[in-house]
Amino acid sequence: MSQDSETVGFLAIQQKQDSGSLSSEASEFMQLIKGKVSSEWKLADEAEQRRLASAGACIDRLVGFLLQVKRLRQHASDLHGRMFPHGDDSPSLMPGMSAAYQAQNACTDFESLLFHGRATLDRLTLFITSEHKQRTDRYPALGPVLENFSHKDRRAEAVLDVLASASSLPGTLTDVDGARSLRSLVTHRTSITEGTTNAFTAHCLEDGQVLLFDCEAMGYPVLGTAHMLAKEVPAVVLLALSEYLEVDSTFGFSEFEPPWANLAVSFSEFVVSGGDGPLMFVCRMLPDGFSMHKERMNPGVLDLARQPDEFKMEGGG
Repeated sequence: MSQDSETVGFLAIQQKQDSGSLSSEASEFMQLIKGKVSSEWKLADEAEQRRLASAGACIDRLVGFLLQVKRLRQHASDLHGRMFPHGDDSPSLMPGMSAAYQAQNACTDFESLLFHGRATLDRLTLFITSEHKQRTDRYPALGPVLENFSHKDRRAEAVLDVLASASSLPGTLTDVDGARSLRSLVTHRTSITEGTTNAFTAHCLEDGQVLLFDCEAMGYPVLGTAHMLAKEVPAVVLLALSEYLEVDSTFGFSEFEPPWANLAVSFSEFVVSGGDGPLMFVCRMLPDGFSMHKERMNPGVLDLARQPDEFKMEGGG
């Protein structure tokens, strides 16, 4: 080293990426894929490095989605904590009581979850279709491209099976038969808060069990839909990447179940036009508070009531 040279010492510390709400097994699977990208990068030529960088970008997008999943999980936990708060002086649900809870913040984060979910799938589409020299960044086009190559490429055939298992994505993140998806409606026409039909509403039954109704907007329960997307978006992305990067693993779609429980029930799924089922209500958010909406319910909804301790385990109480 010449006299004009300067030695600089530094320590590079990699930030641990927050996997949001992946199970420990699914998180390890994601790290396995990232490790494959990292190890092959060192020996790759420039073209292959671009390909590996594109695969890595899919994981980066997924991490952003998982952070939004974490926020929805926290909203659920906070809700449970408000139902059964710490402290003897704090109001808590008692038998015969009902309570409604503001949902605007959860609705806003749910919108972000939809946006990140679709962006993640679009980025994956760009990577996979480029593998077949059919570059497109629209997730609905991924299936047709894979079908064109499935007869001669086992990777395409395997990913088609994965897409078929992701039953909650059509309608929420992609349009179906000309009808706009929830994500599209929120992007161009309305908001989750504007489309809300009921807020979170909890009923403590006479036996002490609690029935929590989810916040719903345009026919979609907020926490219920978030829980489904928390499974299916990571499953599609990571299983597809593992096929095209030839990662040696037997990890399957069913193993992406989120490590948190959705304790909320969709009110609209149990509404009936007659019969002698229970008459129950939910509350709708208004600019000046709430309004009550009563409906006759399928008696089976009572089977979904839970013990208070279940909410306390998932919340702050």
